[in-house]
Amino acid sequence: LSAKAVHLPEEMSALRTAADRARQGLKVSWENLPTAAVRFCLDSPGIDSVLIGPRTKLELHQSLSVLKMSPLEKAFIGEAGDFGLTEERLVNPALWPVQ
Repeated sequence: LSAKAVHLPEEMSALRTAADRARQGLKVSWENLPTAAVRFCLDSPGIDSVLIGPRTKLELHQSLSVLKMSPLEKAFIGEAGDFGLTEERLVNPALWPVQ
C-alpha cells in the first residue's frame, strides 16, 4: 500500500477504494500508509514474516520507523478483513496496466 494508489487508473478503482478504506481505518495520511501497513502486518495474528522492498534509503527509514509505533487496536485488525481483495487482476502487480 502506498500513496501511488491515488493515481491508479479507472480500471483499478476497486484497488484505489480498498487502499483508501485501509488508510482511513488506520487513520493515516497517504504518505504514512506504507508504514502503517507494515505495522498492521506486525500486529496481525498468523503473520510470522513481513518482507518489505524499500527502493531508497528514505523508504528504508520509513519502514523501520514502524518499530516506534504503538500496536494497532485489536478491534481494527479484526475489522480489516473487510478490506481484502481477491480479484487476481487487482492483487497481482504483474497484471496491472502499464502506463
